[in-house]
Amino acid sequence: MKYFDESWFSKFYGTEPWEKYSVIIGCANGSASYGPSRMVNGQKEVFAIIGYFVYNGELMFNKGYSATLIHEFNHSFVNHLLYKSGNYEALKEAGTELFQLCGWSMMNQAYSGWGTVINESIVRAAVICYMLDKGYSKDEIKAELQHQMQRNFHWMP
Repeated sequence: MKYFDESWFSKFYGTEPWEKYSVIIGCANGSASYGPSRMVNGQKEVFAIIGYFVYNGELMFNKGYSATLIHEFNHSFVNHLLYKSGNYEALKEAGTELFQLCGWSMMNQAYSGWGTVINESIVRAAVICYMLDKGYSKDEIKAELQHQMQRNFHWMP
């Protein structure tokens, strides 16, 4: 958590999170991470269930892994924006075209439609902004961009 600054998000977005956000260490689900949610008293509660794994006897929650947590936190600020007045309609044509170019790859990552790809793209761009603001090295930022491009988010740079 020493590489994670929760206060950055409200400063960057200029607003408080839309959803209540909690991090859970998934001790029994291997290295996979998940993002379930639920509604409680009219407020959406979102969870980042972060995979737990050990490599060479060392717990792998290090600076390199922080991008996953940063990514998940960004969803609380981004996802609802697609459905704000006019945004869905304004992005539909471009999002549909984008999804036609990469849909097979996106569906294999559980991103089933153009709206999800738009949200995932914005979240990934915000991770890069976080890294820039928090003084990550050029090599670390380049590695993150390359990782996203390998996942077929070719437009990230």
